Amino acid sequence: MYRMLIVDDEKIERTGLCGLVRRFGYPFEIFQAANGKQAVQLLGHTEVDVLITDIRMPLMDGLELTDWVRTNRPAVHVVIASAYGDFAYAQKAISMQVRDYLLKPVDLAQFQTMMEHVQALCEADRQEADRARELEEYHRMKREQALWDLLFLPPEKELTAEAAAYYEAGFGGHWVTPVLAETHEPFFGTHEEEFTKQLAELWPWPCEVLVTEENQAVALVHGARPVPDEALEAAALKLLEKLRRLTRREVFFTVGPPAQGPRQLAASVQEAEERSEYKFFADAGMVVFSKEGYLAAANLNTVVDGLTRSLMEDIHYAAFEKAAGRLELLFKTLEQNHSLSVLYVKNLMAEALRKAAGKARPPLTADERDEVLRAVMAAPSLYELKEHAAAQLRAMGERTGDEERQTAAHRAVNEAIAMIREQYADPALSMEYIAKKTYLSPSYFSAVFKAETGESATHFLARYRLERARELLEGTNTRIADIGARVGFSSASYFVTVFRGAYGMSPSQYREQHA
Repeated sequence: MYRMLIVDDEKIERTGLCGLVRRFGYPFEIFQAANGKQAVQLLGHTEVDVLITDIRMPLMDGLELTDWVRTNRPAVHVVIASAYGDFAYAQKAISMQVRDYLLKPVDLAQFQTMMEHVQALCEADRQEADRARELEEYHRMKREQALWDLLFLPPEKELTAEAAAYYEAGFGGHWVTPVLAETHEPFFGTHEEEFTKQLAELWPWPCEVLVTEENQAVALVHGARPVPDEALEAAALKLLEKLRRLTRREVFFTVGPPAQGPRQLAASVQEAEERSEYKFFADAGMVVFSKEGYLAAANLNTVVDGLTRSLMEDIHYAAFEKAAGRLELLFKTLEQNHSLSVLYVKNLMAEALRKAAGKARPPLTADERDEVLRAVMAAPSLYELKEHAAAQLRAMGERTGDEERQTAAHRAVNEAIAMIREQYADPALSMEYIAKKTYLSPSYFSAVFKAETGESATHFLARYRLERARELLEGTNTRIADIGARVGFSSASYFVTVFRGAYGMSPSQYREQHA
């Protein structure tokens, strides 16, 4: 179906042309206007393929309207319909690239010839637009595949020729700094356009963006010199605030070290992903740098509070080995925060170990517990305090039987997997929702899920959705866009991106190979 706008100050003329279009069954949706001014207003918010306009009209005549259309809507095919068939009007219309000239009263044979002509033009336009979209999609696919290969290049694999060529063309000789943008809930599948638009407006450096998951995107900032940390932090915080106002979502940025060459870039992305675990310990968006010892000062207290909550949860569920690992990360953060007093840190460790003493099986006796706490208060340095606390947590883990220690976490993960299998088709399903339903915080849920299954809950959900999509691709003729929606992806383009990243081909290519 195409769209046609008929403009004439005589209602009977407009009605007559509409009746002829419908009588002969031409595939056009018809709009009407009584003069050129009304037509311009309508064209301001409505796309049309063909304009049929009278010449003599009040406010704005047909030739003035045609001139406006040629400037502002050049793709529209214009037909002049007028009772004034003199040479001057025809000559003027031809100079304005009018497609046809229809004389009133309308001759049916001439009308049909004109309609078949403009319909053929519309069909040619649509075919050309389809070819352009296919070409654009092809180039987008090649770009995304090259970026996937660059960013997630395993150390033992060689870089593909396409990825190497893309790197050389886009980044050759430049320093590239990867910035992971992540959210707790699905975001980039529906807000990719807004994210890239705001990034382009607020960041002054060349930047490539790849959406890797519904809650993760990678921005590659590049230039002849590395971007200073302070400038990148300020830009990220500005983008965070803008996205918070526009979308009411919190975005977490983790900055990898500047890299030169594909191998360094892949290693930098890996470092950023490892460091991005900080996002699990904060409710508000933040900026983290992956290099050791650098965390934006504004985030320190937020991270300490979040890590402390997570440490207490580990202890509550008797996950003592996990708690000891959490302690390492907490102390790395404490080393950067000189605003916290020694007494505060010691009391924090004392509270954690007092709770752990009661969760161990069998629990520590009062004398054993007091000895542990006295050593905490007597620790002469932050390093010795950390070593003592970590050693005590591991000792309590050895004291507690495996079966009792793992039961709660194992049950929570099984409940989460069952929930994913039942609700994977809901695009709103998030790790925060699942964690809440299993009575765990997002940070602890993330940790125990990965410990139990060997992969993150986000990756598990994406993989499960893709497996269901493969089944539909192999066993049905359902449209690609509908398959993406049926397995829980928020948009067809994001579904294609994730599928291609996982299997190295588009869903349509996969269907062709497995038909």
